[in-house]
Amino acid sequence: MVNKSPSVLAMVDVPAPGSGGGAMRTLFERVRAEYAEMPGLSVTLPQAQRLWALDRATCEEVFSRLISGGVLRRTTKGRFVRA
Repeated sequence: MVNKSPSVLAMVDVPAPGSGGGAMRTLFERVRAEYAEMPGLSVTLPQAQRLWALDRATCEEVFSRLISGGVLRRTTKGRFVRA
């Protein structure tokens, strides 16, 4: 079961509903849910771009916020894993 706690999304500074950031909010939820469902998930930025069909800038923004929010961390080898 995936925990869709609004507090996790608030920690990563996701736009609030109605603020025009609905697509970005959905994307944050999707990436966070993938990591919750697959705790061993470990991807590089290019792999994440392919997995979620994102351009580099969007992917960097998503992962930067998820790291800042304590959801993910980046390994010394550049892989993104659960924090």
